[in-house]
Amino acid sequence: MSETFEISLGSRGMVPVEISRSPRARRLILRVLPGGKITTVVPARMRGDVLSKAKIFAEENALWLKKTLARVEAACHESLPAVEGMLSDYLKAHPSISVSGKTYTVEIGTATLSPFFVFRENSPLTVICIRESDTEGDLLAMLKKIAATAVPARAREFAERHGISVGKITVRSQRSRWGSCTSAGDLSLNWRLILLPPEIQDHVILHELAHRIHMDHSDDFWAQLYAWDPQTRVHDKALSKKWSALASRWQ
Repeated sequence: MSETFEISLGSRGMVPVEISRSPRARRLILRVLPGGKITTVVPARMRGDVLSKAKIFAEENALWLKKTLARVEAACHESLPAVEGMLSDYLKAHPSISVSGKTYTVEIGTATLSPFFVFRENSPLTVICIRESDTEGDLLAMLKKIAATAVPARAREFAERHGISVGKITVRSQRSRWGSCTSAGDLSLNWRLILLPPEIQDHVILHELAHRIHMDHSDDFWAQLYAWDPQTRVHDKALSKKWSALASRWQ
């Protein structure tokens, strides 16, 4: 199970920091990963109270962390085009969702009684019908409903393909993460994954499945992820610079 602790960043409040042990590291290193996740890289040979040492190191560099997180968030918002405050505005600018490794164009229709969606047979098109009286609420409800089925199915498809056992898979509305994995094998994935391009969605899912083998962000973890996703560096960069601004929108 991964080791984590929290530190205060003043006006930002308490933030979680994960410890990542590396046989190559010669000293403590702080990193801000895609999506704003913070890790303290610890030399594998370090002895004593590693958790306390890592926490003290992170607290000593709290000002740097605060500034770096602000830059990461600013870059994410600047680089993601046409993300308006309303979900309907976003879908007008980006009318597509990712399901089962495919991209489906979203067409918005009108519902009389209750909202619903339909995937056109033999067509890369999904029609989401919403009521004029509750456009935003219906869009959000329908996308979450699609994600509740599609995202776990994709995760189990990859788990079976790579011989990985998983437990319960839930789809939630996380505020700061695309996903997480427990030591028991339970996955929690963000419903907004369906708004990502298929290759980026798959990258996030594979990232969490790699934690079933390595519950950290060690060199071995990244080697495993690269084995499954050779474009990890490209996908990780895209997730950080272009798509991370979506992670907490439209609760």
